[in-house]
Amino acid sequence: MRVGKAGVALVLVLALARMLAAEEWFDAYEKGLLALRQKQGAKAAEAFERAIRQRPEPGVNILTYGTNRLDRYHPYLRLAEARLLAGEPQKAREALERSESKGREPAEARAKLSAQVEATLEKARLAAATPAPAPPPATLAPPPSTVAMALPPTTLAPTAAPVPAP
Repeated sequence: MRVGKAGVALVLVLALARMLAAEEWFDAYEKGLLALRQKQGAKAAEAFERAIRQRPEPGVNILTYGTNRLDRYHPYLRLAEARLLAGEPQKAREALERSESKGREPAEARAKLSAQVEATLEKARLAAATPAPAPPPATLAPPPSTVAMALPPTTLAPTAAPVPAP
């Protein structure tokens, strides 16, 4: 029976340790904000996704733990910003659509980000539509430097200049 009680105690200790080590939504959100400030778009996007999985509803003046509060929790706008920074404008557009469906994040900020996303997508469309420059036409004769290298050295010697008559 001692082994059974010890096993149960071990499982409880491991479960408690896992709970203490778990990342809270507000910690993930803070990590995302820090990564955004450091211009690390992919890292920020991952952190915002983790925060959204735990707390999908945006808001303002949200209780985090104890009496601490988060003034603004706009995970979808920040996710769109991170995706745009990471060079993923289509995923940024999807994050903005999710933000709009929630209806709790500022519309002005969403419109500004949406304009940036659309400008980036349009730039990418124009770059894809521009044809690549044509390669120069192939020539049958080798370049002049190759011809000079192929001639024997005696033909490369300077010729005597004509002497003027007296």
